[in-house]
Amino acid sequence: MKLTHNHSRLYPLDLLRFLAALCILFYHFGFFGPSRGLIQHAEAPYFFQWSRYCYWGVPFFFMISGYVISMSAASQTAIQFLSRRFLRLFPAYWLACTITYLTIHFFGYPPFGVYFQFYLVNMSMLQSFFGFGDMDGSYWTLALELQFYAMIFLCCLSGRFHYYRYLLLLWLGISLYYMPGPPERFDNLPFMAVWSGFFIAGSCFYLLQQNKKDILAYVMLAGSFLLCWHSAGMQATHYTNLHNTLFDVRIMRGMLALFFGIFWVLITYPCKSLQRPFFYQLGMLSYPLFLLHQTLGYFVIHYFFPNHFGYPQLLLVMLFFAGLIPVFYYGLEKPFTRFLRQRLAKLL
Repeated sequence: MKLTHNHSRLYPLDLLRFLAALCILFYHFGFFGPSRGLIQHAEAPYFFQWSRYCYWGVPFFFMISGYVISMSAASQTAIQFLSRRFLRLFPAYWLACTITYLTIHFFGYPPFGVYFQFYLVNMSMLQSFFGFGDMDGSYWTLALELQFYAMIFLCCLSGRFHYYRYLLLLWLGISLYYMPGPPERFDNLPFMAVWSGFFIAGSCFYLLQQNKKDILAYVMLAGSFLLCWHSAGMQATHYTNLHNTLFDVRIMRGMLALFFGIFWVLITYPCKSLQRPFFYQLGMLSYPLFLLHQTLGYFVIHYFFPNHFGYPQLLLVMLFFAGLIPVFYYGLEKPFTRFLRQRLAKLL
């Protein structure tokens, strides 16, 4: 079945991408940091209780990625897809890595030591494949994104992007086969089985936006929902054991159903009043916020609020990033990306 490639941009997804980045920030500052001893003297118990579920910003990111990357690749050659993904990912990533490294190197941050070779390996974005840690704790998600992009690139390279649907079906089948594994294998399931359902779901929503009568897309969407449902149960067990704090599987599966519902409403009942280009700018800011917030945020909290971290201090940290991220994006990332785009254009 041939796709029609209706590429009308869903600006609400850009807003949701920004909100997902904020949720991840809340998770790291409200729950993960205090629970792992990276934020001392945290005194915001209510925030601590609900912010643990904000990590669901990550799988929602994966769903958005599945939709956006499928939409982008559908009308691009393999070289176009590769160059545009490179320009979207690497300029901001290189700058964020460098800022984080220089900050820790020159000012020091006792819980987190870095060395130059560690920084260089991280600049490749392939550190996890070489057995190295991440410069920022959020970077682990980029390894999953790269694997997803590699699959899309191969489809574009073959010149048969309409076969993408069958590759999704194969990926879904393999993931369902491996998912019944025990919770202790959470980080070791092959083919990204814990997270693949979210990428597949986003891709299926794109396919259904193109053709509401696509039976195979409905079947894969149902399969991806079952996969994500089971994944939520594994995540609840894993994070409860990891943090010694209850992650209620009912809440997690409720959020999962909410995410699927939001996507379905967006592709089925597009609201013109939400088609605001301003949301696109927020979406572009979400990536640098995601890249910079964790290690740099812990550093700021460590040095400026070593004895108390409550709601006023959280607000100040939020204001710090509200000032930093636009400066980073407009003052550094955009000019650097423009420079690299010009060089790539000469090469290609």
